[in-house]
Order: sequence, then C-alpha cells, then structure tokens
Amino acid sequence: MSMMTAARFGEILSQWPGKEMIPEFDAPKEYVGKSTVTVKIDGKDEVVQMDPDNGPMLWTPDGSRLYTYITYCDPCVMGAGCSRQDKSWSHMTFTEQTIQVHMVAKCNRRRKELYGVV
Repeated sequence: MSMMTAARFGEILSQWPGKEMIPEFDAPKEYVGKSTVTVKIDGKDEVVQMDPDNGPMLWTPDGSRLYTYITYCDPCVMGAGCSRQDKSWSHMTFTEQTIQVHMVAKCNRRRKELYGVV
C-alpha cells in the first residue's frame, strides 16, 4: 500500500531505511534537467514545477514549496505494528516518478480550483 505525503519547505522528512539493502539501479533520466512537466488533467494542461533533487512541487496559495515522497507500509505481523518505509524522489523508479508527477498535477489542479486560481 502506498500514499502520497508532503514535506514543507523542500525538506524531505525521511530517508529510505535500510537503503543499503536496495539493489543498485540506474536512476531514471526522464525528468533530469526539466524545470516543468505538462500533464493533461480532464483534457486541460496542468504545468507542474519540478525541483531537480526533490521532484514535483505541490502548489500552495502562499508560495511555499511542498515536495512529495512515497510511503510503503508492510502488513502488520502478529500485532507488532506496521513497518513504514519512505522513498524520496532520488530513490524512485521511473514508474514511481511518473505516478508522483501525475498525482501532484491532479492535486495542484484541485487546489487551484479550490482557491479560485484556475
């Protein structure tokens, strides 16, 4: 199970625990060097601002920067609780990065509609 959570002011709140156990892979290159990415939401373009280190930026009415990461929760084992692991932009696969960009685009569109900016 995964969910998107946000960290304020560009601070990534966690690093991948046990990252030494993650197999080495070449980081995706699709979004490297891009300052914006355009995504179609309900047939209209939504431009997502990109940070080279932290990925897509959530829109906020006060102009502060919010970034995202993915949280994976392993199932509880015999009442011991869940094991939570957060994955920042630099540790995401191409598929995870693409999903994050699209999720941020949808959130940004809805937030702008809520605040009457669109």
